[in-house]
Amino acid sequence: MTLSSEYIKIINKISEMASIPLIRDIIVPSNNNNSKSSNFAAIVLEDNSIGIFVIGLSPEIKSSILRMDHKVFYGIEPSIMAQKFLSKSQI
Repeated sequence: MTLSSEYIKIINKISEMASIPLIRDIIVPSNNNNSKSSNFAAIVLEDNSIGIFVIGLSPEIKSSILRMDHKVFYGIEPSIMAQKFLSKSQI
């Protein structure tokens, strides 16, 4: 079992136990920001709770996240977004 699949199992379990608000916004740094803070992004849920996540794990991951259309995730459950971690295809 991979770390990603374990992560998805945990997310799915949490989703079964609690009602998680939908994604309202995803905040990422600008492409030209090279400060340490540009290695982080945030997900804002409809109840205004915020989750911070690291995007600077590798240049490829960061570049991919900065290029993607984040609006495709607006209004969906965070667990659905998490399922994309197991996908090899681009969003």
